[in-house]
Amino acid sequence: QTSMMCSMEVQTDSLLQLSLTPWRHAPLDLMICVDSAASFCLMGQAPEVGGMVVQSSTFKRAKNFVENLASSMHMPEVRLGLMRLEDEQRMGCGLTSNLAEFRQQLNAFQPSAGRSTFVQSLWHARELLQASSSEQIAERSTLLHGTGVHVASAVLIITDSDPHDRANWEDVHGAASAMHADGVQILCVKLKPEGQDSWLSGSGPAAAPWTILSASDNEQALQSLVPEVLRRLVRVTQRITRALCTLDLQPHLNIGAEYDIHLPDDSPLLAPELVPWDASQCQQSVFVPES
Repeated sequence: QTSMMCSMEVQTDSLLQLSLTPWRHAPLDLMICVDSAASFCLMGQAPEVGGMVVQSSTFKRAKNFVENLASSMHMPEVRLGLMRLEDEQRMGCGLTSNLAEFRQQLNAFQPSAGRSTFVQSLWHARELLQASSSEQIAERSTLLHGTGVHVASAVLIITDSDPHDRANWEDVHGAASAMHADGVQILCVKLKPEGQDSWLSGSGPAAAPWTILSASDNEQALQSLVPEVLRRLVRVTQRITRALCTLDLQPHLNIGAEYDIHLPDDSPLLAPELVPWDASQCQQSVFVPES
């Protein structure tokens, strides 16, 4: 990890230089909406095996993607929730900072034959995020109390649809705009048939209040998208690892004396400035889906 030096002036005209190192993820509430349309979640088997309807490979890959993303988050600072992108809202998992609980609910997350809809899902996600917005930073990390850092909110949508192509686009735009006004970031991961370009990004026409990332519908493309999603959603706190203080104590003899202050590792002191996530900060093991 790299450190950077920053300076600040104090009343005695002394110079304080701080060495800052990226530490843990800043508080974030993230609702993950997975498409539940039959075309996305289900596929029919051949008649000779009973014509059963089972989970599609796309749905399984989407769950693997969510598992990988969750495994890369720092908890309890980050809370994750899981819901379906459908007209009838059924919660998969409420906002939780317990990774084991989230994994359990994700494994039990089943497809449905419901109709995917952006409007109802966005309004429902907004209600869930608003209900938890009153929680204090101290409940996530006592070290952040008093730094001015707030809990960020975001919605991640995983689908093979495009919100711009919906017949009720104005209603979708209205719901997303209300969330944007609340300070909620909306990121949409759109799965495209293999062979089409991936990693396409844009906000769409009329400055739509969301960002769309496109990826080919295969395991490798989806897993390689995880760092980009983290970069867009996650901010990282910085801990003060060292301080160098130059004191100007005229008319004393030690004018310009420098004091090198090393801070203990077991009691981190955090700076109020956040930095974007980058791959060098990934310290947790990454989930590898079963082949």
